[in-house]
Amino acid sequence: MQLKPPPDFRPEWPRRSDPTLEELVACWDREQARVRDREVREEWQRVREHARAGSLADIQDAGVVPPSWLGPKTRRALPSAAPGRPLRAAGVDTWSVCWRLPEGSEADKAIRALAPREGYRAQVLRDLADGHRVMWFADAQLLAAEGHPRSDGLASPNELVAVHERLRGSVGELIGAELSEQWDNGVRRLDATADVPNGSAGEGLALLAGIAAVQIGGVQTVVRRAVGGGRVETVELHGRRGRRILGRVYDKGVEAGMARPGALVRLEDQRRYDAGARRSVEELTVEYVRNTWRRRFLPLWRATKGVKVAGPLVLAERIGELIETGELTPGQARAVAGFLLLEAAGVQQGSRRTRYRLRATAAEAGLVLADGLMQEVEVDLGALVEDVLESEAWTCTS
Repeated sequence: MQLKPPPDFRPEWPRRSDPTLEELVACWDREQARVRDREVREEWQRVREHARAGSLADIQDAGVVPPSWLGPKTRRALPSAAPGRPLRAAGVDTWSVCWRLPEGSEADKAIRALAPREGYRAQVLRDLADGHRVMWFADAQLLAAEGHPRSDGLASPNELVAVHERLRGSVGELIGAELSEQWDNGVRRLDATADVPNGSAGEGLALLAGIAAVQIGGVQTVVRRAVGGGRVETVELHGRRGRRILGRVYDKGVEAGMARPGALVRLEDQRRYDAGARRSVEELTVEYVRNTWRRRFLPLWRATKGVKVAGPLVLAERIGELIETGELTPGQARAVAGFLLLEAAGVQQGSRRTRYRLRATAAEAGLVLADGLMQEVEVDLGALVEDVLESEAWTCTS
């Protein structure tokens, strides 16, 4: 029987045509070491995927035995205690509803006594109605209320009809006159939000860095970073002309001062309805809100497919794999690695053409360095966005 080497066995021979037995054995040992290294990386990736939803103890509960090569430093990279159920809340964060008051009605007289100034600009009443601020647009005869339909978290679309009924009564009490149901003029604003189920704060920071780095078709992105640092806090999605904000991906934990950076990241669809396109509250079903939110972020999902965001060491391992498969030459790998590291530090490199070429090479390979993040994480950006798109949490409340 003739022995054949494995198909991926590509030794580099000396210049002479006939290698010695010792050289063959040494070459085979190097190949076996490379195979073992690859198996270790695959095993580590499998353990890490299981660890994202819990602690190191949860790995054993899932039937995965931590390998013996997991040293103290590597074990510290895993969660030390189970964080509980991954956050998968989705719903309405902020909305605005309005009523068009008939001229001369009791409600019209009451609101004009509270806000006598004329004009198209909104006059905001001092007091709140059911946690909503109340605004009066005198020239348009429009009374509006804006705020959070649920004060302690995101509201399910199923709750909105009941909240609207309660809000109409509260606004009537505030102005001192009853609001008729026939005066309902629909929804002016609707911010539909979904929380990203991060396994760690590092993954949240990597997600923000990755979205800031990709090019989204038909959308202009505006990146806002932390004051005095490179950490991404918000990525705004603007229309083609760049005037109106269509949505944003932002660090809610930092914005609200309720969590450390990266622990709570939100994808928010911000819709502003013109007068002729307003929806009634009854139209804001779970299916409608979820589908409009998905349509907003489908371009983001397409742009992030195949993109991985990682820390320096994980990214270096990924570049090594691309060299082995022939997707990058050693020269390209060195150029891309140096470019990503220096760009994360804010160092200008070469001409605009050179930066564009290197950035394009990194993007084609799906490589994004998590800027401002030194801990070792690895996030499959497309898979994470797809997971949020397919979430069934819209019927639940946070």
